[in-house]
Amino acid sequence: MKWKDIPDSARQKLLSLYESGNSLDNAAVTLGINSETLRRRLREYRYQAEMTRKIESGDFDFSFISSRKWNDYLVLEADDLMVISDLELPDTDEAVLQAFLMTAIRYNIRRMVILGDGTAQDQHGLSTWLSTWKDSESIDFGGVFGILNRLIRLLLECFDEIYYVSGNHDQRIAKVTNGQVHMGLLLQHFGGRVHFSQYRRMYLKTSRGTIGLFHQSNFSANGLSLSRKMYNVEPGFDGKKLSAIVVAHIHHWSCGKSDDNLAGCYSLGCARAPERTQYLNETPSTHSQWSQGFMRIQNGFIHNYDLHETDWDEVLGEYAKGLLFHRPLVKTQRIPD
Repeated sequence: MKWKDIPDSARQKLLSLYESGNSLDNAAVTLGINSETLRRRLREYRYQAEMTRKIESGDFDFSFISSRKWNDYLVLEADDLMVISDLELPDTDEAVLQAFLMTAIRYNIRRMVILGDGTAQDQHGLSTWLSTWKDSESIDFGGVFGILNRLIRLLLECFDEIYYVSGNHDQRIAKVTNGQVHMGLLLQHFGGRVHFSQYRRMYLKTSRGTIGLFHQSNFSANGLSLSRKMYNVEPGFDGKKLSAIVVAHIHHWSCGKSDDNLAGCYSLGCARAPERTQYLNETPSTHSQWSQGFMRIQNGFIHNYDLHETDWDEVLGEYAKGLLFHRPLVKTQRIPD
């Protein structure tokens, strides 16, 4: 008889004989196994049984190695949410912020997402762009965070919670500090009402399905094409495909459907003012002009707004009075060559 054919109950009886010091010769003859081979097999059996018991009882706890996770994205269960991205302070357009807040107030939405790039991080040491402008509004790294903190305090007067997803500009801080400092460390003093994630995505679970919100590294002037590609490679959430996908980062508004016609595909306009953006005014570009805007999600339905292509009287009614759409922006002046 081979060892693998011996029942576990018989193995336990043989192990008891072995541990009590009794001879195994008769048992070995009966089983047709060499005595020394039988003793070796019983030692292995005892070791395996002991280790299995320890593992099952939790004696082997490997949690001390690392608590790092790669799938602990922000996940929010809600049907109503405001989404804005690419504010890129201090170059934010106040008109976008005002329309964003008035929409939230009009539709009584109390949670919002900053889908990456709350600050521009164009300061020396964080960006390779060299300043060539004389600007009375120029501001240093600390000043930008002062503005961000003040803005968040204002937003928290309107919203109960703010969710902040990391963007490429936000990650410049971690990059130059080798990961020792990141945006989340600078947003810890809001009483738990600001939730930051170093991941460049989050998921919104609505009654109509799960929406993926992304500040991906990919760039494209065609937002619909990019969001469709993202949907095609995105594995989904909880084993199900997304009901909609929203991409930021590219500063272009778009709205459409996935190739399989099962999900909405959207890209967000930005909240940054092109007229305040140094590299746009210094470097010729063949890319499409930016569009500005934000998103309202209500009852699980998505409303994607372009600042200048939306009938705000229809959307906001009496709340549309006094919107700052054509307010003159801060002018900058080049230093003469």
